[in-house]
Formats: sequence, C-alpha cells, structure tokens
Amino acid sequence: QPLEEQGSCDICAAGTFQGSVGQFACSVCEVHSWCAAGSSTPAVCPAGKLGLEPGLERAEQCSSCPAGFWCTAGRQIPCVRNTFNELSGADDQSYCLPCPENAVTLDEASDSFDACVCSKGFFADTRILPVLEGLRAANLTNSEAFRLNASSFCHNCVSGARCRSDDVEADSAIT
Repeated sequence: QPLEEQGSCDICAAGTFQGSVGQFACSVCEVHSWCAAGSSTPAVCPAGKLGLEPGLERAEQCSSCPAGFWCTAGRQIPCVRNTFNELSGADDQSYCLPCPENAVTLDEASDSFDACVCSKGFFADTRILPVLEGLRAANLTNSEAFRLNASSFCHNCVSGARCRSDDVEADSAIT
C-alpha cells in the first residue's frame, strides 16, 4: 500500500530556481538574471540590459543599460575615462566613444560628449557645436561625420597667448 504522506514535486515559481536534484526549496533568482517558472538555473539578462534586483520573472523585467555604460550578462560596465556613451541599451564597449583629440573626461561612466573637456593648453572651438548638436540630435554620435567634426573641437593655444576655459585664464606654454 502507498504511503499517504510521501509529498510531491512542485515546479519552482517564476523568479526562483532549483538547480540540484532532491532539494526541497527553491532559491530566489540572482541579481543580473531572471528565472521563468520551473527554472533549474538563472538566465542572465540579455545584452544591453541590466538586472537590478533579485527575483526577476521575465527577461522583459531587465532594465535598459543606462548611458555612460555598456551591459553584458546583466551587469553594467562603465565607459572608461576619456570616453562617453550617450545612448541607453549599449551592449558592447564600442558604444563608449573616445573624446576628441586633446580632450579628456574627469571621470569614468561619462554619459555625454559635454563631459569631454579640452586638455590644459587647449581651447574649445565653440563654432563647431551647432554641427555636433545636430548630429547628436540625429543619434549620429557613432558616425564618421561626428568623429571628423569633433576632431577639430580642441585647438592648441598659440605661443604667447592666454587660453580661456570655463572663464578661467590659463597661460599657454611659450615655445
């Protein structure tokens, strides 16, 4: 005769998983991933997406990667210094674009071209800004046209001149 209290096997609810045979409890799905009902292992969030909290039940609950970062395996990786990324949903490092020649960022994870400032001894040619703004508005920051126009953004202060940057004067090197 069968025993009355043998128990039963129930699938794990969405947002949980159970990866070992013979276990009695399901575990909450880990951060950076999601778990459908009956999962035996967490699934990482898709490229360009970020898992911010444990217990996600569907891939659609993963958040879009924020500007200034690129995301893979549900994790966000900051763009390194002297690069920027204005787009959300970036899924590889190529979205982190270099600042123009003779320009730097002060921090990592810069989310705008505006974070690129001319290096000491150089000044920004603001006449190019309308062209760059137009390309940015058209989401063309990753285009050759943007790179070519941005390359002429920072100019060297000539010998014997004083550069002004953010309304602060700086002596240029006299050669």
